[in-house]
Amino acid sequence: MLEKTIALFGAGKIGRAFIAQIFARNGYSVVFIDVDTELIALLNQRQGYTVATLLDNGGREDYQVGNVQALAADDAEVMPLLCRVNLAITSVGANALQSVARILAQAAQMRDQRGVLPLDCILAENMRDSKRVMQDHLVQLGLSNSQMPGLIPASVGKTAPDLKPTAEEDPLLVFGDSYNTLTVAKPGWHHTPPTFPELQLVDTIEPYLDRKLFIHNLAHVAFAYLGFQADPSCAFIHLAMRIPPVRQRIARIMAAVIRALVARWSQEFNEEELQAYSEGVLRRMANPLLQDTLFRVGRDISRKLGREERIVGAMVLLQEAGEPLDDLAALYCAGLQFHAHDENGAEFIRDKEFHHLLTTQGIEYALFKVSKLTENRHKTLA
Repeated sequence: MLEKTIALFGAGKIGRAFIAQIFARNGYSVVFIDVDTELIALLNQRQGYTVATLLDNGGREDYQVGNVQALAADDAEVMPLLCRVNLAITSVGANALQSVARILAQAAQMRDQRGVLPLDCILAENMRDSKRVMQDHLVQLGLSNSQMPGLIPASVGKTAPDLKPTAEEDPLLVFGDSYNTLTVAKPGWHHTPPTFPELQLVDTIEPYLDRKLFIHNLAHVAFAYLGFQADPSCAFIHLAMRIPPVRQRIARIMAAVIRALVARWSQEFNEEELQAYSEGVLRRMANPLLQDTLFRVGRDISRKLGREERIVGAMVLLQEAGEPLDDLAALYCAGLQFHAHDENGAEFIRDKEFHHLLTTQGIEYALFKVSKLTENRHKTLA
């Protein structure tokens, strides 16, 4: 077994700027598995890349990730790799998990035939149900319990904005904020989990997924939607954070969310801990070097207004705790009106489709089809 090699599904910004980077810092080699043939070729040609951390104090720290290889998802070498390593990690997004599952299922059956202990797989997807989703895919593909990989859900707090390297810089250069901790579940491993400072093992992952979703993700998208509503010409999150009414409404939302999270997870968090976490999140978001756009943060509206997502999920959380929902209802409505464009003046394609359906089918489309609200709950938004 290659004890110090990981197979990383996804060579995108989070995969390169965060996952591969923290493992590389701790002596691991990384083999990316991706579908972008140009990116794969460049990674294999250079065998490394640069991660630029944009510090809260206005500085920048560059780190060189070396000893890197990359394989196409359909490369014949993928199966031998997954039979040799103990650990795979996914950083691909919910829509690509089924494709990854097909590869993992084939590898699991091959390992079983060879009498090799099942693979462990960290699901770095920020999905509250990532383990269930992946397990369902693998069961449908015919895996038995004895063949099942160790499925380890994780909470990812890193922000990697859509910044581009200059002509003089590493073409693989990726940028990220200063957060560098990957929180993963302690239960479910077949092998001994890695131990290094950037990897936080926790007995129960759900509180940390909720913390990430309802503080970090919620505040982020709130600045995008409410910032755009207040000033459609506002392009960047750090500028939206300077709009007083926006800042005030989000402060109220965060205060209510913190109280509700403590009510739900009293064994894990107290208000002081969550307040410190929230302040750290907001401090990183306010970093102008990130040039993080409202478009990037707010796009894919139909996903972000989903039943288990940051806004509607927070409504459920607050309702459980008896907190008022007025500010979240206003945020939901701002999301319906979000029309930010990219640097080329284009709207996100799925958002164009969403707005078309919203126009033709009415508010019921958003409430019932997208957010899956019940008759009683959607009255809050009226």
